[in-house]
Amino acid sequence: MLPIFPACWRNVVAIALTLVAPTALLSAQEPAALQAQAKQCVENRQLPEAEKIYLGAIKGYEAQLAGKTPADGLILRWCQCRDELAEVQMQLLKIADAKALFASTSAYLHQVIPLRPKDVEFRFQLAKSQVSLSKSYRHIHLYPESAEQVRAALDLTRKLIQERPDRADYRLAQSEWLTAYASLLTELAQFRDAELAYQEATRQAQKLVADS
Repeated sequence: MLPIFPACWRNVVAIALTLVAPTALLSAQEPAALQAQAKQCVENRQLPEAEKIYLGAIKGYEAQLAGKTPADGLILRWCQCRDELAEVQMQLLKIADAKALFASTSAYLHQVIPLRPKDVEFRFQLAKSQVSLSKSYRHIHLYPESAEQVRAALDLTRKLIQERPDRADYRLAQSEWLTAYASLLTELAQFRDAELAYQEATRQAQKLVADS
């Protein structure tokens, strides 16, 4: 496993620390447990509480990432947690904070991916980040921007599926994202393109069932 490269790592942690407020009590808990707790708050529509807990989870992850060679899984959970926080902030209409968080996470992934071209999980995480941003844009009715982000995610997953046709989770994600993309295109009155996206989503779902 290749280590995280110090220069880009220092840059992204510096950005992160400017965005994460001190939450000493929360960050003392296991960050994965805090992240799960925050998700439950989102499901219960307790968004201010979810934001607070996500901030604690991120601080906890960053404490664990302070080691010289953090595990890939830990880095990916940190990225995912940041995206989930950004989605909450967008729903709270903290749009500038959310966009800054999405941008810094994306910048980090774009730095790491060229240095680790055979590591597909970071590219898949980037696709998931783009879908998170798409959902956030859709929440505030920015449909063209939302469609652009999910389209980029679909381009990534198509390449990933070509490289790893054995990964059912890639094809499942693509089917779900194609359905969301088709819905967005319908909102934009691009009905023919929406129909094609629905058809592609159906083909992916049928292939998943056939292979299961």
